[in-house]
Amino acid sequence: MKTTSDCPDCDVHPGTAHEDGCDVARCMATGGQMLQCDGRDEEYPCAEHDCGEDVWTGRWPGDAECEEFGWWVQDRCSERLGFVPCAPDAPGAMADLNRLVIHAEWDPSARRWQRR
Repeated sequence: MKTTSDCPDCDVHPGTAHEDGCDVARCMATGGQMLQCDGRDEEYPCAEHDCGEDVWTGRWPGDAECEEFGWWVQDRCSERLGFVPCAPDAPGAMADLNRLVIHAEWDPSARRWQRR
């Protein structure tokens, strides 16, 4: 699985909280993209939760869970097949993040996705 040193959007180092407005940061209450969370809207703040502070790990959000669960896909769109499940060592294998949000649930206390 590919790792990076700094966040690809806000350039913070691993172990550092994402900067405000970072496209990669996740809401710690829902697991969704923080920029899309109602809790971040200054005009209409969400009264239900605080998004918290997401710390960059050096990996794309959800990649570690997909690796743990064995959820991988290959981009076979050029063959008109779309994204096809595959083995982790298949050429071009990438984390199946779509499967993650469908078949796992966000655990806010653990700050990670858990299998249902």
